[in-house]
Amino acid sequence: MKRPRQSQTGGPTAERYPCKGDSLLNDELQCQEAIALMKHTADEAVVKEKMRLTLAYRQKLLHDPKESTDILSIFPRFQDIPGLVCENSKDKDMPVFHVIQNIVVKDEHVLLITTALKTVCLVEHIHAYKVAHTVEAPCVLDVKDILHHKLFDILMSYACDSDLFIVPYSYM
Repeated sequence: MKRPRQSQTGGPTAERYPCKGDSLLNDELQCQEAIALMKHTADEAVVKEKMRLTLAYRQKLLHDPKESTDILSIFPRFQDIPGLVCENSKDKDMPVFHVIQNIVVKDEHVLLITTALKTVCLVEHIHAYKVAHTVEAPCVLDVKDILHHKLFDILMSYACDSDLFIVPYSYM
């Protein structure tokens, strides 16, 4: 006997709460104060703590198409994090990822200086794309032209090999 299908909710636009408890700032005023402190301090421990506390606020901004393009001006410390990755296009149904080398603001346009990664394959059992560095020349991307306004990290395999992976929130 088949069970009746339950309606599923969620998807890429669903609101997610990655952490629960009192460890996140829920009040927008508190988030604004934390952001102001991050912009004017050089203490790495303070920046990391405030980034952790404002996680839910950043995710809310990223899910808002109008606000997500301003994320780098609101949180300029993203520029201090090496190895952030964005997706620019698709090639043969595989995403094309780019490692962000530098961020430039010119004439009110946020530009990313990037180098492309080669997407080797989708490794379904770990829900990640296997990628490799390329020797292509750097390219310039306008933030408005990237497909997903979410930044990814390059992750290394726990094994002894040097495989690199990008784990998206969902298959793209």
